[in-house]
Amino acid sequence: FGGIGIRVAIAEDGWLTVITPLPGTPAFEAGVWPNDKIIKIDGADTSSITLEQAVKKLRGKPKSKVIITVSRKLDSPTQDAKTPEKEPKYEVIEVPLIRDIIKIETIYSNMIQASKIGYVRITEFNAQTPKDIHERLAALTKQGMEKLVLDLRFNPGGLLPSAIETAKEFIGEEKIVVYTQGRHAASRVEYRAAAHAPYDKLPLACLINEGSASGSEILAGALKDHKRAVLVGA
Repeated sequence: FGGIGIRVAIAEDGWLTVITPLPGTPAFEAGVWPNDKIIKIDGADTSSITLEQAVKKLRGKPKSKVIITVSRKLDSPTQDAKTPEKEPKYEVIEVPLIRDIIKIETIYSNMIQASKIGYVRITEFNAQTPKDIHERLAALTKQGMEKLVLDLRFNPGGLLPSAIETAKEFIGEEKIVVYTQGRHAASRVEYRAAAHAPYDKLPLACLINEGSASGSEILAGALKDHKRAVLVGA
């Protein structure tokens, strides 16, 4: 479809808010960030807009133009016990965008030949992700991969089973990937890795940022807890 390439939601404060921009899309290239509040679309106020209305306004024919005005929270200065907390500051940015065809691809991979470092980016977890990542890792191994950078930046999650299956590529020995716990002890459900992981010895760095959520947080957290990866990012 024609659009600008962002996932949006109506936040608790009622404002249309960016969940994450999709890599390689007009919004991503223009520097739209997670948590940006879209306060205007083509000059029209969005304070009472519905999600359906917003999507209809943001989508359109490829090559057509749309201008979004975003309010972005600025980083707060470091506070200490003696300094009273200050009100957060915001900047308002007008972002002109040219709509394009948005293709949802969930995995990108490449090989940094000189250093034998593989690179895999997962933009979301869907039903196809475990199969795709297994094939990409196998292909990179054939190319001589000795280390891997796993990029989960701007990954908003998706299907939890897919994130768990992806973790099984790197974590073995039936270790816990994640568990759920209800009020009663009997309601605990554990999701464990298999006895053997194909890449359990592969040196691994995992990239995350404030756009990494849900399944990508679970995967990154499991890699960190089991000391399988160095986490880089915020």
